Amino acid sequence: SMIHQEIITPLADRNNQVEAIHNVSVAITSQLALDTVLSEIAIQAGGWLNADGVGIFLAQVDKDIDGDTNLVLETVFNLPKTYVGMSFRVGEGLAGFVAQTRETLYLENYARDWKHSDDFPYAKETFGSVVCTPLIYAEQIIGVVMVIASQEGYVFNRQDAYLLELLGAQAAVVIAHSRLFDQVDEAR
Repeated sequence: SMIHQEIITPLADRNNQVEAIHNVSVAITSQLALDTVLSEIAIQAGGWLNADGVGIFLAQVDKDIDGDTNLVLETVFNLPKTYVGMSFRVGEGLAGFVAQTRETLYLENYARDWKHSDDFPYAKETFGSVVCTPLIYAEQIIGVVMVIASQEGYVFNRQDAYLLELLGAQAAVVIAHSRLFDQVDEAR
């Protein structure tokens, strides 16, 4: 595919990372439907980091009385489809923690290093290393990308965390624009 030629292949050569990441925003034009954009970003993140699973959460303001922000799992790559739609408060679980602190978190060993509530069933039994990065656009937290290796899988390093941060910065712009397009469409 076009995306594969322009993005995945050059990434084999890590000198092209920044250029390739820039191409994400070019290749995934903001005209695409949000779910297409999200699944494309999940596939990219999984491929680049050699991951076993990816989840993308989007922030949604709870329409209830409290007006709290929830994180809703919108897209998965290589995780159970039944997880889609799971919802957490900001501050809850790893994704919620990253949304709250707005900082990328890299855990070499999830079961050993993560002491708070789990985002997914069986996370402690199945996750190896995890990188989670916030999606920030116009100073607002719009979501979180979580990239997961299995316990037998690849062990992420700082370079991978940095790579996901770069991808997240691009992804946030694309997602924000795509959401705006969706709203305009609905308004029509």
